[in-house]
Amino acid sequence: MPYLILFGHFFYIGLFAFGGGFAIIPFLQNLIDSYPDLSADDLSTIIALAEITPGAVGVNMATYTGYVLHRIWGSLIATFGLICPALIIVSTIAGFWKKIRRLAWFDSIFNAVKSAVIGLLSFVFLTLFIGIFQKNTNPTLNMAHMLLFLILCFFTLRFKLNPIYYIIGMGLIGTIIG
Repeated sequence: MPYLILFGHFFYIGLFAFGGGFAIIPFLQNLIDSYPDLSADDLSTIIALAEITPGAVGVNMATYTGYVLHRIWGSLIATFGLICPALIIVSTIAGFWKKIRRLAWFDSIFNAVKSAVIGLLSFVFLTLFIGIFQKNTNPTLNMAHMLLFLILCFFTLRFKLNPIYYIIGMGLIGTIIG
């Protein structure tokens, strides 16, 4: 039964989380309330690991969350639950995609979804960003986080490097700082 519930949770996430991997973060925050084995710290770890591992961020988050909850079978079930709605939807509309994509109302729906995704991602960013600084009581550590964030913003805007360099660099700096 726990596997069916896990599948249901991730099927729901896969059905309603539009906008890429980071769009599932608000859904994962709600999942924390359903599973006492998950904490807000686990969510930060899930996001970090999903970001640094190869593959789609959303699928990586589902896989890791499933693993935390129910080990190997949990990771397989959560991942399949997440991708199953997309498989069903794409299989269903593939035949008449050329006809519906030209309809004005269809374009309006996608514009509305884009707006909702921007709002959700902004909320997630602010929640995680504020959470990092509220969690630590050491003001020096908070200043170090803020300084690293500002340095990363500067380098990202100034030098158009491959994001993997930033991820590896910040991972190394974070490891050194502790």
